[in-house]
Amino acid sequence: MKKIILLLIVIITSSISFAQSIKDREKELNKANKEFMKQLEKKYDLKAIYVRVEEDGYWYFYVYRKGYISGILNQQGDIIVPIKYGRIEYKKPLDEGVNVSEEGDTVWHRANVACFHAETFFKKNEPQKYGIYRLDGTAMVDYLEANFCFDRIEGYTEYLKGDINSTNNVHALYTRDGECLIPMGYSYCKMKNKSCEIMQRFGDVFSHGSFMHGAIMLDGSLPPVPCQYSAVSYDKKNNQWMVTNPTTYEISVYDPNRSLTSEMKDKGVELFWSGKYDDVIEYYSKEGIAKLWAKYYTGASLFEKASWMDLDINSFIRISKEGKMDITVPKTDVTWRQCFSGKKYDLDLLKELYSTGYKMMDAYLHEDSTFAKEVKRYTLVDLDYKLNSLDENKADFNLLWEKFIKENEAIVARQQAERERVAQRNQMLAQMLGIFVQSLAQSLNGSSNRGASYSGGSSRSVGSFSSVSSSSRSSSSSSSSSQAAPTQYRQCNKCRGTGDIFTTSTVGTYGNDKKVRCNVCGEEHWASTVHHHKRCNNCNGTGKVAK
Repeated sequence: MKKIILLLIVIITSSISFAQSIKDREKELNKANKEFMKQLEKKYDLKAIYVRVEEDGYWYFYVYRKGYISGILNQQGDIIVPIKYGRIEYKKPLDEGVNVSEEGDTVWHRANVACFHAETFFKKNEPQKYGIYRLDGTAMVDYLEANFCFDRIEGYTEYLKGDINSTNNVHALYTRDGECLIPMGYSYCKMKNKSCEIMQRFGDVFSHGSFMHGAIMLDGSLPPVPCQYSAVSYDKKNNQWMVTNPTTYEISVYDPNRSLTSEMKDKGVELFWSGKYDDVIEYYSKEGIAKLWAKYYTGASLFEKASWMDLDINSFIRISKEGKMDITVPKTDVTWRQCFSGKKYDLDLLKELYSTGYKMMDAYLHEDSTFAKEVKRYTLVDLDYKLNSLDENKADFNLLWEKFIKENEAIVARQQAERERVAQRNQMLAQMLGIFVQSLAQSLNGSSNRGASYSGGSSRSVGSFSSVSSSSRSSSSSSSSSQAAPTQYRQCNKCRGTGDIFTTSTVGTYGNDKKVRCNVCGEEHWASTVHHHKRCNNCNGTGKVAK
């Protein structure tokens, strides 16, 4: 125990000593480059410049312009990172190695050179801009537009565009020093050893939103597989990709010289592969009606539409019964996409989709057997069983749907009532203030006919009211004594005339952050940023203070 304590003391002492040596080095370099830094300030129109020394000994000039807009200059005064970012972080060189992912898989990463990671300040309702710049000034990523950026695992940086809680966002994957492995557009990736499986969404995200699979080798030892397959896996023994055809479900070795799209029988097959099932049905009812496989792909499209609708209904019933239905989930969320769109599922239509799908598959088998295996997969469950299950769910679904709608209406009504209450309160306060100021002025002037004329304010918006204007008219008096001047008012600087102020604080959401709406002001904010409203203590909620 004594040895452990002694070791900790040595480590802490060494860390303090190391940190102090960095500070001493920075002071030394700031002093030695004083005149040069003045020249750089003038050259680049800077507000501030100082030397920063990193743990590996590398040093540079960290510079600011108005508004704390940051950039990086090298030791010669040349721009490495353009002066247009808010936060900039130095990334020291990274040796080749392995790390463990969140899923528990070992992931390899190559050696990375030193670089700078930069991002703009957060602005409401605006995506941020990101950059990765190497020490020679090479822009590996320059002002990339995204909503979030995070290190997925050591050696790799991931950018996300869209709502972090939505299933419709897209990602891009880079090495830590800025080489693009996957451009913006994929939906999910899973890294294991040196392989990385990719998924990309195809089709209508509000109806099916099917995922297609591809893959890359992180060390570039195998050609990348485009997102065109139902599944992709890495055969380590033979060092090759194995892919599953989305139309035939056959597993084969990936051949980069073969294009899956070119193997499509016609436009209808391509539409089916892309998850555009309504277009498939329309195509084979018109242009492709004479094709041997028309009935199969029409029936398969009906089954796909029905199965996703069936999944949504069962998810809605289950989550509603568990009391976990959250109306703050975005309308694009897959789980309850139809429910949140405000359109109730038609269970009779769902039964018709299944029934017609079975009929189309049966008709196809009387003409052709090419897709007999796939037909069996779709019709594995007996039709009567499916229809009976839907009948059993119908009563539950209708009851829970009505409850869901009422709860939504209740919440909306409460929010609207709160906004109206606040508006009425502010209007009343403004009127009372106007009467008070007028009475005060009359009292000070001695009579109403010699008093000042005032007009009360009215409600301008939720949480605020208009300023009370005043003007005074002075009249001469035969008396030698002068009358007291009425009190003059100005807008309160603390609340800016609104009468209330709000404060924010941050709480942990453990990766489940989402947008919520304030019941008072109606503004949207992240759940991790706690949003408080209170009466201004400077003007006591009036929005005005004496001059």
